[in-house]
Amino acid sequence: MDRVIVIGRPGSASSSFARTLGRITRLPVMTADTTPTTDRWIIGGDAGDLLEARLPVCDTVILLDPPAAACVRRALAAHPAPQHSADTHPAIHLRRALTYRWTERPRTLARIAHLAPDANLVHLTSRGRARRWLERLAGLPRP
Repeated sequence: MDRVIVIGRPGSASSSFARTLGRITRLPVMTADTTPTTDRWIIGGDAGDLLEARLPVCDTVILLDPPAAACVRRALAAHPAPQHSADTHPAIHLRRALTYRWTERPRTLARIAHLAPDANLVHLTSRGRARRWLERLAGLPRP
């Protein structure tokens, strides 16, 4: 696990997960719009269109896919401010959080299969599973 992408629906805590994974693995964590400067990295957060550029070179994709209700709560907490740009308006995050499994997830899985067919896909469907996966990883010897 040297080049990791952590993705998920709004409110899935993909950025927080990526930071925790970075502490455990000692890999540098960056956002999707940052160009990696090393051969080993973790990219977390909303990758959007940049996913196409990063997927072919990653060796691990972690898809955080907790239930919609948990994501909606986090999305509301993360975007409470009354002033927003058009693409950060809370309604957009709520709609994406609620409809992700039927709209974005199938497209994301297809993009992963097409652009990173050899990457290890870790699909975590609850916060508890994500936490336990990190705990197991933390118990492994570090590189």
